[in-house]
Amino acid sequence: DYDVRWLKRTKKKNSSRHLNEQERAQLQKSRDYMVRVDDMLMCKNIRCRKRFEIPSAQSIVFI
Repeated sequence: DYDVRWLKRTKKKNSSRHLNEQERAQLQKSRDYMVRVDDMLMCKNIRCRKRFEIPSAQSIVFI
């Protein structure tokens, strides 16, 4: 198993008074999510240390 770093993005709790109806609807639909920081990993074998890329299909995960 490899340790992949993730960055957590959270929804803003308070809404601004200066938002119009459309922007408020967008804010209401938004959710918390995590974004993958590491796109490349190294082999854990000390002799190998080969770098390989993680497929970008799952770079965002909704919480």
